[in-house]
Amino acid sequence: MARTRMDGWTLEFSIDRIDWMRLGATESEETRARKRARLRRHIGRKAFMEARKEKTIWRVGRFVLLVGVYDPVEQDRTIPDYACETVKPLVDAGTDAKLWADDDADHRVNTTYFAMRDRWGDGRYHLTFIVLPVSGDHDINRQTMNQYRALGAPGFSLKFNIRHNMWLTSNFNDSDLLARQSGNHVYGSKQRFMGGVSPVNRKAARGNLIVTATQRWKDYRNVHMDGDYVTFAGIAYPSDNASDPDNATETISCILGAGLYTGQLPSIMGRCGDVAVYKLAERSAPSYHTVRLDLFRRDEPLASVLSRVAKRDEERSVR
Repeated sequence: MARTRMDGWTLEFSIDRIDWMRLGATESEETRARKRARLRRHIGRKAFMEARKEKTIWRVGRFVLLVGVYDPVEQDRTIPDYACETVKPLVDAGTDAKLWADDDADHRVNTTYFAMRDRWGDGRYHLTFIVLPVSGDHDINRQTMNQYRALGAPGFSLKFNIRHNMWLTSNFNDSDLLARQSGNHVYGSKQRFMGGVSPVNRKAARGNLIVTATQRWKDYRNVHMDGDYVTFAGIAYPSDNASDPDNATETISCILGAGLYTGQLPSIMGRCGDVAVYKLAERSAPSYHTVRLDLFRRDEPLASVLSRVAKRDEERSVR
């Protein structure tokens, strides 16, 4: 059967421990930059270009990216969205390989992280990219949340407004964080690798954000999740730009961590669920970013529900 524009594909990455990047790791900005460059220019581009030559992957338009994560250290305690630091440069490598026009929210409409329970036994980290093309005719994120509601999964919706100078993304180095915390809206990239900026700055920024989010969680005293759950994290920006909301996974992680501290989210084992990140249609208030969390009991893995919704979208679009 001939391939259509709506056919998806899968690509696996095997990554050595020395190259792996983990959310919250205390590394200097020079080390982060060097590891990201290697992941993008050598590991990612090589894998994508070889797969393109073999015609096992191809260019897509709008798409959902499912990311399966295997951590040989944590295994059953894997927190999949912690892999976002490794995933980001690999996605950039996909842009370099012209597999998509851009990796912003206009093209990558949803990025979902889930833990893989396979055992490779080689001591390496493993990622599986599952690319699901979707049309521009339907709101995939809303339809997927509706599927969980149809399953009868209890859900809660929460909103967090985060000030500009507390916002964390994978693109910020420690110099950027220092600049923003002092009220400067421009990045501190000109100071990169200068002045001996300490990686402790990032840890402190995460701690400050968790404290702020903890206070907000207390406003939602009726919210309590038991057992495994899935998280939809919608991001709103103060301006209408071509943003990549997946960059904000660090902020989302801090907010979820605050829910653990307040006891409203289950233990770390329950935290090892599926996390979907996407862009909200509305704008946030000036000088703020908004994170809307929709939490559902994990009656079915999020990757399975998204795949089903994307398949229905494909069937409607080719009629």
